[in-house]
Amino acid sequence: IEACDTARITFMVNENQRFQPWYRKMRGLLDEGAIGRPYYANITSRWRGSLPALQFDSQPFFATMPRLVIYELGTHHLDTLRYLFGDPDTVYARLHQISPYIQGEDVELLILGYEALTCYVDNSWASVQVPGIDISGGAQRGGLLSRLEIDGTEGTLVMKADGSLHAFTDKEHQQWEFSPQHTKPESHIAAQQHFIDCLETGAEFETSGAETLKTRALVYAAYLSAEAGRVVDPKVLLRGGR
Repeated sequence: IEACDTARITFMVNENQRFQPWYRKMRGLLDEGAIGRPYYANITSRWRGSLPALQFDSQPFFATMPRLVIYELGTHHLDTLRYLFGDPDTVYARLHQISPYIQGEDVELLILGYEALTCYVDNSWASVQVPGIDISGGAQRGGLLSRLEIDGTEGTLVMKADGSLHAFTDKEHQQWEFSPQHTKPESHIAAQQHFIDCLETGAEFETSGAETLKTRALVYAAYLSAEAGRVVDPKVLLRGGR
């Protein structure tokens, strides 16, 4: 980041999950105040990838990575939550290695603390998927899809793993449908279009190097929290401390 800034080189990280259309829609609904003030969010993803045998055929190096699920999948969820809610004040993590065939963790539980919001991240690559809750096929159907629930003072948003987005309030239920098979390439196109738009307008990239560094701070704060068994302030890591 410093090298690019010094050389005046344009630098954007291709973090495209936040560009998936259902997350853009959710951000729009939050900005409109559709569910009032959000106070709780839960993002969950389950995949039978590390048991009873490894399903890492396209990325076999996963098996030898000392840090796995947060590093590979959790980072995308953390960036998406930053996109929706901004930067948390604290991180607390519990990690588990369930499969004997890997070196890193295949289960992560994270709690992100905001002043008036708590976010819970629950990822497992060891769990048997539940019909009607988890999408079957996992990575074979366009990527791992996550269930995201956001509770607010006026309603609840639920992004289901089948690609349907729901907004529930005391008075109504709205629903939008997205294609799980198409949303991944759509997010790639949207991220590339954002890059082009910012080049043309001079606007700051959503996922600039400096912004992505904040996401990485959450990743390393989570690992530090799990190792030390305590709550971690990610801003301390950005300042070079522990």
